[in-house]
Amino acid sequence: MSKSFVAAKSAFLLAAPFALCAILPSSAAGSPPLLSGTYLITINTFCQPTVEAEVAKDTTRRFALGRGSNASLAGTIAFAQGATAGTGTAKTKLTVDSGSLFLQAGNETGVDDAPLAQSVGAKEFMFTQTATTLSLAKAKETDTYNVYYGAAGKTGIVSEAVFAGLDSQGCGNNGIVIRK
Repeated sequence: MSKSFVAAKSAFLLAAPFALCAILPSSAAGSPPLLSGTYLITINTFCQPTVEAEVAKDTTRRFALGRGSNASLAGTIAFAQGATAGTGTAKTKLTVDSGSLFLQAGNETGVDDAPLAQSVGAKEFMFTQTATTLSLAKAKETDTYNVYYGAAGKTGIVSEAVFAGLDSQGCGNNGIVIRK
């Protein structure tokens, strides 16, 4: 193989990523893709339980399981962009199935912790998004997630996105939004 062939092949391989960047929509290079309008949403939440054991002379004297929980959420989220692109309000309407990961039985009161239950509710958040993060803020809590956007249209609005991260209580969350 000639040196000029190897050099041309190397230049082609190095140029390919730059050529790809040139054909991406302008929203990918400048401003972040935007979440705007109503999306279907599903979220899975997992909070670790704690285990406490009191052991004396190789005998367990007390064993307690903390309140870890899990939840599956499904519904809609509507993003309204504010005056500054990438900021605004988000309103959710969700059905939530949640409860403790484990139930403790065999004590004086029967079962400890929260059995699985379903609820329906709505919340409003302020949001901020960048090319790699989505932050939802309510009252004094802000949860920031890593976000990966799907294809953006000519307006820069994405049709879908996935997100994952830890919330303000230290629980893991991952979710998907798909534009209605």
